[in-house]
Amino acid sequence: MRVTIMRDDGIVGVAGIFMPVDLSTLHAGIRAVQWNGTSGHIEYDGAANTTLDSITDFKPFIERWTTAQSQSSMPPAPPSGNQTKMPALARIDAAYQAAVDVTRADYPAGEDA
Repeated sequence: MRVTIMRDDGIVGVAGIFMPVDLSTLHAGIRAVQWNGTSGHIEYDGAANTTLDSITDFKPFIERWTTAQSQSSMPPAPPSGNQTKMPALARIDAAYQAAVDVTRADYPAGEDA
């Protein structure tokens, strides 16, 4: 599970979904935490980044994210490419066929093929 904690923005992201979370108890000087599921790093205000071998110390913020996410009325996920592409192609095909039918209407029989 990917986790991002961004102090200045007051948000936590889990699996790409970001929610506002109370980060007031985040250790002073930590600007951000990045976790890719197996490892990560901590970004500090006035020091070099350090590696992160465990997300355990940041579990309270993930739990706050879980609470915030369950209480939010998240909009549904946007439709996938095929969910929007196929109806659009059908409309284009129908419009094309209608235009061809209008054009063919005045052709003499046998010449419209």
